[in-house]
Amino acid sequence: TLTSTSTIAGFDIGERAATEHFAYVFTGFVRVDDDGDTTFFLTSDDGSRLLVDGAVVVDNDGDHGAVEASGTATLTAGAHAIEVDYYNDTGAASLVVEWQGPTFAREPIPGDHLLLD
Repeated sequence: TLTSTSTIAGFDIGERAATEHFAYVFTGFVRVDDDGDTTFFLTSDDGSRLLVDGAVVVDNDGDHGAVEASGTATLTAGAHAIEVDYYNDTGAASLVVEWQGPTFAREPIPGDHLLLD
């Protein structure tokens, strides 16, 4: 059951009233500066998934400790729809979203490249 919505500047699961059995869906747009292959990385405890323009790029599903998964999409410069789904079943909760492009090294996706709702 959806309990709240907000606009944020990044993929922050932050402090929650419930520490177990919760989920987040981040939706918005990511700005890509250069044409070419962009690799996305998700490190999460438990499951996560990243979609670009409606296509699954990274699938890190399942109940597990902090595990990294990655995937690559060939993107054109400009805005692309992005969605990151995350859930925590029990235990620790963590989510890190990073990317690496044709002209930059791996880093968290900068807030000035995101418009999340």
